[in-house]
Amino acid sequence: MGMANAYSMINQELQNSVSEKEYLEKTNQEFKGKGRDATNLVVICDDTILVGVNTRVTCGQRKGFILDEKAKKLFTISDNILAVIAGDNNQCTEMLTYVKERMKYPVEIHREPYAGIRLAAIEAWRYCNFVTKFDGRALIVGWEKKDESYHPLTYLVSTSELIEKSTPYEALVNGSGGQYAYFYYEVYKKGNNREEIFELMKRALLFAAIFDENSGGIIRVVELKPLGHYELYHQPVLNVLFYHYNDFATPLSNSLFSLWYNSDYEYTHELNERVHDVFTRKFSGYSHTVVVGANRNFIVRLVHFNCDVGKLYGDLEWYHKHLATQLRPRHLDDLTVHSEVRALPWIVFEEFGASHILFGIPGWKLVEVLCNV
Repeated sequence: MGMANAYSMINQELQNSVSEKEYLEKTNQEFKGKGRDATNLVVICDDTILVGVNTRVTCGQRKGFILDEKAKKLFTISDNILAVIAGDNNQCTEMLTYVKERMKYPVEIHREPYAGIRLAAIEAWRYCNFVTKFDGRALIVGWEKKDESYHPLTYLVSTSELIEKSTPYEALVNGSGGQYAYFYYEVYKKGNNREEIFELMKRALLFAAIFDENSGGIIRVVELKPLGHYELYHQPVLNVLFYHYNDFATPLSNSLFSLWYNSDYEYTHELNERVHDVFTRKFSGYSHTVVVGANRNFIVRLVHFNCDVGKLYGDLEWYHKHLATQLRPRHLDDLTVHSEVRALPWIVFEEFGASHILFGIPGWKLVEVLCNV
């Protein structure tokens, strides 16, 4: 089996596992202010902990409408205790704010001389079970001081879970994109070198961001030491894809870029719904779409298929040549649009009115252009 087919199969399995769950559909007003899901990835190394997260907040796992591309998903509880979250962003933020405040008084509240990660995890778990219908999960990561030494620990905390993990070099994941990140990490993990793990984490987080509609925005990696933490990496998804494109040519061999001109299309929840519905009906083998970038001119989507896209792209080019003799889209006269983008084939779907949708085959050069369009 080729790698492209393997990626397609694992992607379809993950999609099926998600679609089997039932989610309550909400109106746009109910979505407002609530954030959901993410990709959290944590790896304990010999003398450090690497914490990876993205910054996208969506209004629901099934719908995937983006509320914020630069949301706070990583929280500092103390100098050597961090937390990353998935689920309802507001509830998780309130929970961790409460935990951080409680950790200031270990003696008064817990009769403990030291506010360690175990206390933080217990406080978080109690909060989850105190709040009615708490809808979130946190990975609490840090160092527990014992005698004169520090020991790395992680806790997965939710209403029904308080799970401790401390296995070195094991991928600990959370959020809707966690399955993707875990799959990539396990497939490509070769050794236990800290630098190799750091590079692998960036790619695993990227893999989740380009296949999970609820993951994306900024990819961050933070290093957590016993006496403090600092940020190692902070880049938008398209930039990360540009830097690592050679590693992703195969996973994206069954995908196309789709560009939506901002002057023609306002990014809305309703548009997202319509894109999925129309593409499902129009394109044989269509799987799903993921927004991977939003800049001054375009919303950039990756359109994923469960089949080879060569013939489909040829059909799109033929349709474009036919339309180009009759229509002239506005982006062709916009001098701020890169010439490489203006050269892409575009088509019109009656379901989206008279506006034009651009398509392109993923490639290193096109990704470079999309980072700046």
